[in-house]
Amino acid sequence: MASANMATPESSGNLDDMSGDEFRQRQLQDPTYADVPVICMTAAHDGLQRAERLRATQFFQKPVDFDRLITAVRELARTH
Repeated sequence: MASANMATPESSGNLDDMSGDEFRQRQLQDPTYADVPVICMTAAHDGLQRAERLRATQFFQKPVDFDRLITAVRELARTH
């Protein structure tokens, strides 16, 4: 897992053994990583609610505007 000081984009897609939601829930339970900034990207109709529930730093509805995404990642990297 990334350093707690690094901005970490997180997709809502499935990983090998868990969903992005499950990954984030585990991340939130670990004090070392709970405050790592997370960017959620999804095409799901309930994406904003899921991002809020998962305490995402940023939320992007797919299709993603990559210029906005790059700006968000740069800002998170600069401030964390």
